[in-house]
Amino acid sequence: MLILRLVLLIVYYWSLKIMAQQKPITMVTLGRPFHLGMLYDVRSDKIITGATLWDPQN
Repeated sequence: MLILRLVLLIVYYWSLKIMAQQKPITMVTLGRPFHLGMLYDVRSDKIITGATLWDPQN
């Protein structure tokens, strides 16, 4: 059990280190109706409609 916890701790530390090195993606929307809080699928280069991170009315 101790070995499993140690492995999980190492993986957690490694993932935090990787995330700290990543930079945000900046791209032009090229006329697409994109608003703050909308979701975007980078694999298909499409905006995910019908879902936002928060209510756009607030």
